[in-house]
Order: sequence, then structure tokens, then C-alpha cells
Amino acid sequence: MRITRLVSGLVTTALVVSAPLIISAAPAEAATIGSTVTVNPPSSTQLEYGDDFYLSGTVKGVDGKTPNSPVLVALFVSTPANPAWTLVATDDSAYFSFSDVKPASNSTYKVVFGGGTSGFGGSANTLTPSESAPLTVAVSRKIEAKTKGLKVIGKVLPDYGKKKVKILQVVGKKKTKKYTKVKTSKKGRFTFRAPNKRGFRFVVVVPGDANFAGTFAEYHVI
Repeated sequence: MRITRLVSGLVTTALVVSAPLIISAAPAEAATIGSTVTVNPPSSTQLEYGDDFYLSGTVKGVDGKTPNSPVLVALFVSTPANPAWTLVATDDSAYFSFSDVKPASNSTYKVVFGGGTSGFGGSANTLTPSESAPLTVAVSRKIEAKTKGLKVIGKVLPDYGKKKVKILQVVGKKKTKKYTKVKTSKKGRFTFRAPNKRGFRFVVVVPGDANFAGTFAEYHVI
């Protein structure tokens, strides 16, 4: 705190007293502190093509306070086919949420906070931008199959044209054996014939690649 001395003196025969000098304190500048973006465990990280998931979390300063609303929080995605971070959606709350997030393939997500302020007046802080740890979601292709008599007709989605599908026969509760291999059409369709008997159980196996996780589906001919 600064103390200003009041100076007085005699000038000729009159007493002159100087007026007190009033100094206004400069307003305190807001402190700049870091921030963190915390993402809650998502509803699922193992999805089938066409499924969606829900993502939520919180933005806080290192002092534990959330930024004042509105804020800019953005969800970005990166995929093997398009590794550049691409904007998916935005929210304006420190308690952010993103619903119906539908990955088109194996994907990595992150949530980015653009910076802001917390508190008001003399207790206000400036929060620096930050981003969450990356979150990886595995997506498997979708297998569809139906029977027409003993003919099995199936399809693998998406982008599975001219590729192999392995068919396993179920011979016990946890046992399978090789039955056949088929190649899909340009549109991902496949067909094969079941044995001439009822109760044939089989598993369609589709291997994974850079864009999709491997998957399988079991069926029962009745």
C-alpha cells in the first residue's frame, strides 16, 4: 500500500494547506491459468457400423472452477482414411455433452476447449485453451444374413466388395470347424449352401483392417 505525504507551509501571512492527493488503485489484471478437459467414460467404445454413442465431460481451470458460460467446446475426429482432425460438433457449456455420435469407421476423438474466463471482478481468471486425451472407438462392419431354403444369402457393410468371408460350422457349445470360404460381390453380398439338414449353425467371420475391427456373427438354419 502507498502512503502519500500531505505537505503544508507558510506563504506570506496566510496558511496554505495542500489538498490530499487521491490515487485510485489500478484494477487488478485477471490471472492467466491453465485448464483441463475431462471426458467421462463413453457409453461404448466397441460399435457396429451404423451404431452411435454418447460422450460427455467437464472443462475446469486448474483452480477447480468451471469457465463462465457461454464457452466454445468442440468435438473433433480423426480416422485412418482421414487422419486430419475434423470438426464433428460444438457445445457452449463447460458441462458438455455430445449425443448420437456415429463413427463411420475406426475413429479417434478429442474435445477441445477454446479458452475463456472464470469468476468475476477481482476474482476473475483467464483460462488458457486445452484439449482432452484422445479417445479411440473401434467400429466393426455389419453382417446381415438370411436363409432361403438351404441357401444362405448375406451381405457385409460397408466397403467389403470382392473380399473373402470365412464360414465356420458350430459343432459344440464352444467348438467350430471350417466349413467354407466365399468371396463377396462388388456390393459386399455373398451366398453359400448349407448342408442338407435342419439345425445347421454357422458363424460368418469378417477379418479386420485399418478402417474396421474384425467381427463375426452366428446364425441358425431352422
